[in-house]
Amino acid sequence: MTGLIANGNRNNEEVVITSDSFFPGISSKAIREALRFDGSITDQRLIPAIESAIIEVNEQLESLTLKAASLAEISPKKITTGGIEKPITEVLYFRAVAAAV
Repeated sequence: MTGLIANGNRNNEEVVITSDSFFPGISSKAIREALRFDGSITDQRLIPAIESAIIEVNEQLESLTLKAASLAEISPKKITTGGIEKPITEVLYFRAVAAAV
């Protein structure tokens, strides 16, 4: 008996999607890791899903663009993970985009 494995490992490259200087870029690799997507989800499917999620989240947060020059400036609060400090607003933005993907 022979078989074919249709979802073999594919070479998906990291792509950083940016939308506006106010919002941070979103890495396809970071989304892939956060959502535990394997190589069977190709970049051709993942990138449009991320773009759509960014558009949706940005529209919901549009009123914030009048309050500061960047999302990171909205709140002075930060969080440190693995020795890397990030503004909580950027962490929450990533989570919102990931959830929408």
